[in-house]
Amino acid sequence: MNQQKKEKGKSATLPAEKAVQCIRNYYAETERDGHARYLSWQHCYQAFCRYRDPDNQEAVDYLALHLAFYLASWGMYRGSSFLLQKDYKVHIPVVEMILKEKYNPLLGITAEGLTDEKNLDLLDEISDRIRCTYAKELPAFEGKDNNATDTLVTKILLGTMGCVPAYDRYYKQTVKKYGISSGRYNRKSVRDVANYYCTNSESFEDVRAKLSAGGIEYPQMKLMDMCMWQVAFEDDEYPEK
Repeated sequence: MNQQKKEKGKSATLPAEKAVQCIRNYYAETERDGHARYLSWQHCYQAFCRYRDPDNQEAVDYLALHLAFYLASWGMYRGSSFLLQKDYKVHIPVVEMILKEKYNPLLGITAEGLTDEKNLDLLDEISDRIRCTYAKELPAFEGKDNNATDTLVTKILLGTMGCVPAYDRYYKQTVKKYGISSGRYNRKSVRDVANYYCTNSESFEDVRAKLSAGGIEYPQMKLMDMCMWQVAFEDDEYPEK
């Protein structure tokens, strides 16, 4: 890691201690309720890790259903979304594309891996292809394109490959507030949050090992997603802190 990357990580004002505690608080919800929506990510990610054959149509159909339910759990089937007007099979072309061997380097990728330009190129490519794949589907409403927003694209990538945090309102709120990244989904902001992880890797790897002892290895970017979401949630709930 070069000096420029290290300096970027040091400019963030979110202390590692607070970040780690928020990760623990988020994870505690999965232990408190054995059927919590927090577990939808875990079910989806494990399924995509287990079945990696795009030619197995039965598995592809199964994964599309997992993806649909995970997205619904995290707000992607609200009334303003084109997905609300579609059945789960609308995800099949996206699933087939995500399972292609060329994208395997993104599956569970490390923070260090996300500072590599070749991997960022792959991330840009797969993000664009997700958008284009949905756009090619029959529009849910006449005269209105199926718009795969950055939030939808990153939630899909988080749930299927664990390679980026989900750029939802809470994530963007935290990274901007604490100087971690701009909050806009692009290769620089992905690299910035990866650098933040690398700068505090000892603390994050310690808690990641404890979480992964439960039977699923948590990708590093999933920890960043959990962290930033929980920080914003707690900041909103307890603004005096």
